[in-house]
Amino acid sequence: MSTILSVENIRKKFKILAVDNISFEVQQGNVYGLLGPNGSGKSTTLGMLLTSINPTSGTWSWFGEEFTSTASLKRIGAIIEQPNFYPYLSAVDNLKIVCEIKEVKNLRIEEVLELVGLLERKNDLFRNYSLGMKQRLAIASALLNNPDVLILDEPTNGLDPEGIIQIRELIKTIAETGTTILIASHMLDEIEKICSHVIILKNGKSLYSGPVNEMDAGQQYFEVSYSSLEKLHAALNTMAFVLKIVDEKTFTKVFTDSSCNAGMLNQKLAEAGIFVSYLKEKQDNLEIKFLNMIKNK
Repeated sequence: MSTILSVENIRKKFKILAVDNISFEVQQGNVYGLLGPNGSGKSTTLGMLLTSINPTSGTWSWFGEEFTSTASLKRIGAIIEQPNFYPYLSAVDNLKIVCEIKEVKNLRIEEVLELVGLLERKNDLFRNYSLGMKQRLAIASALLNNPDVLILDEPTNGLDPEGIIQIRELIKTIAETGTTILIASHMLDEIEKICSHVIILKNGKSLYSGPVNEMDAGQQYFEVSYSSLEKLHAALNTMAFVLKIVDEKTFTKVFTDSSCNAGMLNQKLAEAGIFVSYLKEKQDNLEIKFLNMIKNK
């Protein structure tokens, strides 16, 4: 798997230090989330990588070539601002103008409109599009040059739940074609559902860079149901690997050290005469991991 983007210690200082020595890599064919609260440096980082913001220091390379060349830009599709099209022109006519600006043939217009679900509305005026449709048209425009990389800055901002789902499914569809995708977002739930990798930023610093499923999950726990809480607690309290017991409405949370797995816990309970009706190992979702990470930094 080849490296599409390699970033080393990029830094940007305005009146404040907006980006503080961030380093990460983007591998071909994956979906990366640049995750952090507003003001964490996401848009500034993308701006530097796309040449709209001059870095204070640091280096990066696209496709093995240092910094961002004209040739590299032709292999990148990006949406880093709100969709900006002519309101009194149709989707097709707006995309023809984009093709002229990008100096590409307009042979892919209907193909990208079909991909984003707008082919049947191709002759409608842009001003009559919903916000979600406008965002999908912007993604279509970014795909006209058949890019190797698609960069999206807060692609679901302002959308209703239906629009968010449409954009999420569209990103998954694009990723299935082999396009590498980099998404900047503060929406943890969306990143978790879309991305294979994540770069977490806080106050301009990188807290984590790597696969979503390899983030520090914190304390592991199991959900357990048994008819007698008293007997369940008595059995669990004899087990050295059990760290904490918390009773919920329909189950008991059993926090353990890393030496325990579901099979081991079930066996130890059975040996104590406790045959549970429900036992499930749980993993913290990205939101819990993220909150734990930024709280401790």
